[in-house]
Amino acid sequence: MKWIDKAKLKQQLLGLFKSKLLLIINIGWTLLIILYSYIGGFQIFIPLLAMIIGGLITFYTQSYFANVKFRRELMVTSLDRKLDTHQKAFAIWSSIVRFVHKPGLLEPMIEQAEDWWRNNCLFLMPESRAAFHQFLLFAASHHDLAHVRNPDIDYRVEIKESWAIIMEPGKTLQEELLLLNLETPNLEGGGESAT
Repeated sequence: MKWIDKAKLKQQLLGLFKSKLLLIINIGWTLLIILYSYIGGFQIFIPLLAMIIGGLITFYTQSYFANVKFRRELMVTSLDRKLDTHQKAFAIWSSIVRFVHKPGLLEPMIEQAEDWWRNNCLFLMPESRAAFHQFLLFAASHHDLAHVRNPDIDYRVEIKESWAIIMEPGKTLQEELLLLNLETPNLEGGGESAT
């Protein structure tokens, strides 16, 4: 799993700072030369202007490519974390589904899954996040709903709806994991998706 290396980030920021510092020094020297050329005459002004423009183009080009490189690395790191989170959510979902009708074993699993969800939900894509949260709520109460014994009320529709909500994350996580794989950044080009 790729994580942002703090030393590498510090080095990139230091490089950006150095390039800005060089630009400021370049502008200062340029202003001194302009002042000198104004006092001494205008024959040096055009080459000086070309030097200033060249320095600005170089600075902005370097800054742009450093920013693009940093964003690509951040995107790849984020994508790795999202893929891992979706895989873990699928594993948790499949474990809990097996124990939905065993409340004694289910309760601690639901508690652990809720803790995991609170710590990782922002790395799930929106539909998976919502489906997983709904799943946790319905899985915790499905056993009780399925074993209600009231002869006057037919709970079959509610039980089917509850089961459909419990099964939804399996499908949603797989679909969104496919979408994440399609959004793998193109490291050769400008960071566009592979679609």
